[in-house]
This record gives sequence, structure tokens and C-alpha cells, in this order.
Amino acid sequence: MSLAVEKLCPIVAKQDSDTRFPQPITTQHWTQLSKTIAADKHFADITDKELAVKRAKLVPKNTKCAEKCADNRFKIYLKATGIENYEDWTQFGEKPLDECLVKFWFTLRTKKGEYLSLTNLQNFKHSLNDALKCAGRKIDITKDPQFINSQEAYKDAARELKQKGKAVIRHYPEIIPSGKKNLQNFDMKQFI
Repeated sequence: MSLAVEKLCPIVAKQDSDTRFPQPITTQHWTQLSKTIAADKHFADITDKELAVKRAKLVPKNTKCAEKCADNRFKIYLKATGIENYEDWTQFGEKPLDECLVKFWFTLRTKKGEYLSLTNLQNFKHSLNDALKCAGRKIDITKDPQFINSQEAYKDAARELKQKGKAVIRHYPEIIPSGKKNLQNFDMKQFI
């Protein structure tokens, strides 16, 4: 065992001295280790609440807005289809949530009743997934095998949108060579 570990946490060092493999760190060990680390000036002392606040501030405003929009739209869909407890959809079991998502991907439209673009459909998928994670659920509707039916339905809905021309990306025309030279020679110092 290294001297650094023995210095930081002597309890773990004593347990580990008899065996080849490290023992799991218990709450008592972690408390002692965190006190030792907090005493060192290289590490800030931070509580769980402060950590949660810091992590929440790291989420961009647009992501929060998209998450809230997707959450509201999914609640409206669940209410319209007569699902009970639609407000707590983040606490649904995997199977009921999967069944709801299958129909949701095909029925999702804009406020005017038109088909969404493929990009908007992707945004809804990831925003709903983020809403589940924010609710403390350790599931991923985009990858977990419990959601295979809704994943297949999403792919089919995406194919339908492509067939209807809703996946078209409009590119800007290429900059002509004289325009490139003007951009390269442009002096930004005049604006500073």
C-alpha cells in the first residue's frame, strides 16, 4: 500500500495490510478520509447540497427549457389519452412507460398539427430522457433493453418523417473565393 493512502486513511491501510486486494471503504472510512482531505488546502470542503446546486447550475438554460417543454407535451399527451397519474409519469414502471412512448412518437405534432422535423423529434427523445434522469431514475429510454418497443417505434416514426421530407437539411451556399479573402484580411481590431 502506498504511503499516501496510509497517510490519508490509516483505517483502510490497517485493513488492507493483511490482504492482496483493497477492502471496500465504509462510511466510517469515508468520513475520516473526507476530514483529512478537507484539512488539506488543495481540496475545498463541500457538502452534498452545495454539490447538487453546483451541478444544477451547469445545465444550460436551453436544455432546461427543452426538458420542461418535452415534459409538458408528454403530460398533455398522457392526459389526452386518459392515463391516470399522468403528472407523475417519471415514476411510471418501465413497461407502462414503454407502451406510452410507442404511441407518443407516432402522434407527436407541432401546435398547428403539422409533422415535426426529425431534429425536433430527436430533441424530444433526449429531453424526455433528461427529465427522467432529473427525477432520479436510473433508466435510459434511448438505450435500455426494457424500452426496445419504444426505440423501434421511434425509428419507425423517424423513417416516416424522412419519407414526408421532414429530415431535409438546408445548407448555405459555399463562400466564394473573393469573399474568403475578404474575411481573412478583415481587421477585427477596429471593433475592440
